[in-house]
Amino acid sequence: MDVFRQTIRTEGVGGLYKGIAPTFLTGSPYVGLQMTFYEVFKRNQPKLEDDKMMLGQVYRLLCGAFAGLIAQTVTYPGDTVRRRMQTNGMKGEAKLYSSSIDCTKKIIRNEGTKALFNGYTANAVRCLPGAAIQFWAYDLLKSMLGA
Repeated sequence: MDVFRQTIRTEGVGGLYKGIAPTFLTGSPYVGLQMTFYEVFKRNQPKLEDDKMMLGQVYRLLCGAFAGLIAQTVTYPGDTVRRRMQTNGMKGEAKLYSSSIDCTKKIIRNEGTKALFNGYTANAVRCLPGAAIQFWAYDLLKSMLGA
């Protein structure tokens, strides 16, 4: 609650919504890409005999992991801009960026395109098991619901 009050006091109500534009612009494509790639990978899964069901589960975990990794790779620059915008002008400091577009331009101009992927490796390490488990649970629940 204190963070909420401090943010409003120092940055106004708009401070609660910093970084929302890149979130809207990359959130939907992320989910769409992730779901699409998962279904494509799953559809191309090798047909296995009943005695190799465990291998099928491992393959589906890998499908989910790589679907998440591809989606994360494509949308990661938007995450970088979102994080920069969220910390832009924190604690009353001068704002470096006037908008998400300004932020993107300044990152590329001052730090190079590669800077849009700062922190990508750590994020990929986090993403792989998360997406694998997410899609494994997704398929499990779908089968339990008869979908």
